Amino acid sequence: MAWGAKLAIFLAHAVLFIVIAGATLDAVTNATTNEYLQNAIRLIGVNNFIVGILSIVITIWWFVDLFITSSAVRKQNLEKILKAIDEQA
Repeated sequence: MAWGAKLAIFLAHAVLFIVIAGATLDAVTNATTNEYLQNAIRLIGVNNFIVGILSIVITIWWFVDLFITSSAVRKQNLEKILKAIDEQA
């Protein structure tokens, strides 16, 4: 996958985190009763769970893609080295 697409997904994840954090902060500051505060605390837990799952998925995806890309690049470099050796002989 192109680096631009990876960067876009990473930035979307960062924006989602900021939006969720803002909504959570808004819910906590506007809690007028104990029930609203408890609901806001539940919202914090759910939001942290969602962001945590997304972070894990994105991190795993980046590492897998990094190793796949690294393997492909190593193979290309090895082919270039072998080609250069053949040309020297």
